[in-house]
Amino acid sequence: MRTSILAALGLLLVEAFLISRTAKDYQVLQKLRIEALGKEGIPLTLSSFSGFEAGGRTVVLKTDNARWIVPFVVHASRRSQDLTYWERVKGSVGSDVSFVGFEDRASETKQASASFPVLAYGSYDPLTKIAHFDDRNEVLVLFGNLGVKQPLKITRSPEEMAHALKKAIAP
Repeated sequence: MRTSILAALGLLLVEAFLISRTAKDYQVLQKLRIEALGKEGIPLTLSSFSGFEAGGRTVVLKTDNARWIVPFVVHASRRSQDLTYWERVKGSVGSDVSFVGFEDRASETKQASASFPVLAYGSYDPLTKIAHFDDRNEVLVLFGNLGVKQPLKITRSPEEMAHALKKAIAP
């Protein structure tokens, strides 16, 4: 009996230490997140992202040949127009840029014949950041290592968007 009481007290002491340590770690993490935001709330980097297309195929973003990444939202209400728009942008930009779409609402529709992946489900943190900039009518231009170069306003014309993107990534 005495052994079990001592063991229980020992576990309570360990738990008390772990709870205080967890609270401190959480505070440090929150501070790092705030510091990781650059000017005007623009993140310095996105965490890596992967996900699933509507058909269930796993997609992991690889940037073997691409120096730049443009993640964007595909809106369910205008899915076909969004896919056409970004296909035209991609066709005007070249192979240095990798495009990846994220559906704002998962649909049962299998991906249309796009030349880039469109994820129905994916990593939470980067998707919330991508959606935040979409709400501002912007896309993030990322370096191949997922560092954020800058946000760009989404233009009405795919040709204007391609021009703005080319200008943003020009050396």
